[in-house]
Amino acid sequence: MKKCFKIAIIVGAMLLSMLNMTACNGSSNNDASYTEGTYFENVMPYQAQDLSDFISVSGTVESESSMNVTSSVNAKITKLNVAIGDYVNEGDVLCVFDNSDIKQQITDLETSIKNASALDENTKKLNRKALENAKEDQKIQLKSAKESIDSAKDDYNKTYKKYSDCINNINSCVLEYNDVCNQIAEYESSMSDMDYSDNQDFYDDSYDDSMDNFDNYDDTSSQDDTYSSLIAKREELSAKIESYKTEASSYEDQLDPLQKAIDSANDNYDSVKRSTNQAIETAQNTVDIQDYQNDSSSNTATQLKNLKTQLEECTVKAEKSGTVTSLSVAEGDTPTEGALLMTIENNSQLKITANIDEKDILKVKEGMNVVITSEATGDTEIKGKVSKVITIVSSN
Repeated sequence: MKKCFKIAIIVGAMLLSMLNMTACNGSSNNDASYTEGTYFENVMPYQAQDLSDFISVSGTVESESSMNVTSSVNAKITKLNVAIGDYVNEGDVLCVFDNSDIKQQITDLETSIKNASALDENTKKLNRKALENAKEDQKIQLKSAKESIDSAKDDYNKTYKKYSDCINNINSCVLEYNDVCNQIAEYESSMSDMDYSDNQDFYDDSYDDSMDNFDNYDDTSSQDDTYSSLIAKREELSAKIESYKTEASSYEDQLDPLQKAIDSANDNYDSVKRSTNQAIETAQNTVDIQDYQNDSSSNTATQLKNLKTQLEECTVKAEKSGTVTSLSVAEGDTPTEGALLMTIENNSQLKITANIDEKDILKVKEGMNVVITSEATGDTEIKGKVSKVITIVSSN
């Protein structure tokens, strides 16, 4: 508020003054006579003089510390505990807003968050279960694929062993066959004077060459039991060799398909591993996304937090102690959010802002002591100091 003040600016306390006078040559009407060149002094006594200067100004008195209380909610004031001029302490309840609607919203949101949290947790369990199932399914499929590989390899190894046994039997029979042929040749040589030297190489040839040349011999010695036994043995060995060759050939024909079966089983294993890895990765991503993504109820949780803050703000408390100097609302009003409710000021420290005329501004300096009087305070003098002087151009 603006008031008219008379401010005494203390420029100085005391001034001692002295007047010096100098006598001049010449006559005077006084009876006293003078000697030329003689000086006379008229001395005035020292005395105290008040040099305080008074400036009348109009200004505004306000608290050095004040606080505007504003509304943080848009609700009806159900209780107003203060009036203008009341002194309040820090923490005192100033007014209370209707919070029934906010409480209902909080209840609804808490129920919604609880349900959403339960649903979210159930979804997480299902996703984690799907991941476990994908991993378990991979184990089962890879085990089956590995068994197929092992079975194909086992079939191949068994067939290859049979083939190898046939080759070994053939080689053994061929050795025995050659030995029998050598015995036959020796026996025939002892029984006949024929020169068999040209045919000696026959007995050292392979089985096929022996069979080709066998018909060149005369069977005249077949009557001999030993010879007949040797011949029979040779034929038996020849038949075995042919049988082993046929059997080995059949096994050899099976090895290529069996090897392809092994390759196919390996390819199937790799394919199963890729597909199951992809299924596991997909399930893992689903779990990770749900774990790291914003909670589905995050927006609702933020709303709940804001509502709880508003609920607290429905009870307005004094943040500082002081006197209520202005009140803009009454009980039953519904101020808008951000509207000024009241002002609380600490009157123990006051500040005066005054406009000083141009003719007086040079008299005022920061730090000067002042004595303030006003119509409102009567003869009471208020002491203070000039805290700041701001020189500005004013249209007034």
